[in-house]
Amino acid sequence: MIPANLGGVFWSKDIKKLNVAKNKIYIIHQVLAFGEIADIHWLFKTFGEEQIAKTFTNYPQKVYTKASFNFAKKILLGLNFTFDEKKYIKSTF
Repeated sequence: MIPANLGGVFWSKDIKKLNVAKNKIYIIHQVLAFGEIADIHWLFKTFGEEQIAKTFTNYPQKVYTKASFNFAKKILLGLNFTFDEKKYIKSTF
C-alpha cells in the first residue's frame, strides 16, 4: 500500500488505485523524479536499491529534469555509465 503522504508525487493517477507490484515502474520513476527525502526512503525500503536500479536502467521514463535525472542516476543509485538522456529528460517546452 502506498502511504497517503505520497499523493502529491502521483498527481496523474488515483493513489488508491495504484498497486505497488503492478505499477512499480511508474512508482519508482515518479518518486525518483519528484519525491522528497522521506518519499525516497519509502521507495528504497519498499523496492530495494537493486530493483530500483534495474527499473531505472531497463525501463526509462521521460519524466526527469536534467538535475533530477543526474541526482537519481549518480547520487541515489550510484550509476556511473552512460545513458541515453533523451529517454529520461522531458522537454521543458
